Amino acid sequence: MDKLVVTSLALVLSSVLAVGCSPAQSSASKTEATAQAPADAKQEAVKQEETKQEATKEEAMPQEETAPAEDTMPAVNEAYLGTYEGTLPCADCEGIKTKITFNKDTTYDLEVEYIGTKEDMPKIVENGVYKVDKDILTTVTPGTRAETNYKVQEDGNLVRLSATKELPPEDTLPLYVLKKAK
Repeated sequence: MDKLVVTSLALVLSSVLAVGCSPAQSSASKTEATAQAPADAKQEAVKQEETKQEATKEEAMPQEETAPAEDTMPAVNEAYLGTYEGTLPCADCEGIKTKITFNKDTTYDLEVEYIGTKEDMPKIVENGVYKVDKDILTTVTPGTRAETNYKVQEDGNLVRLSATKELPPEDTLPLYVLKKAK
């Protein structure tokens, strides 16, 4: 704001000097020239301020976002990609035969079959997306958005985690392991 005042005063002064008000000029022409100079300076200062405001608005406007091209997607740690199989514990059956495949495009394919149920349960097939956070793979069930968590072990196998991402108790941990298929 101070710059604007200084700029305006400088423009007024330069306009007055440019008009060249000499003592020989009539009092009417002096008044006319002096009145015109501040008006021109004021208009110039207003124009400069409007230009600054427009530039500020353009800088503040959000830029249009575009989806990244496939070749610029983040690199996937291929160590956990592939198929894992095993039979997980079941409260009211003999076990849950599970086969899950993690694909490079962050999708997964899951096949689940309940073994030894009183009723014939059909095989469940599910396809969805997964997220990776360090050594935790989280599948997201389509429709319900329910999440299932798996921890990648040092040996390359997976352990099914609880909903709170906790490992099963050590004495039952082997029951929750899905082995990587060769």
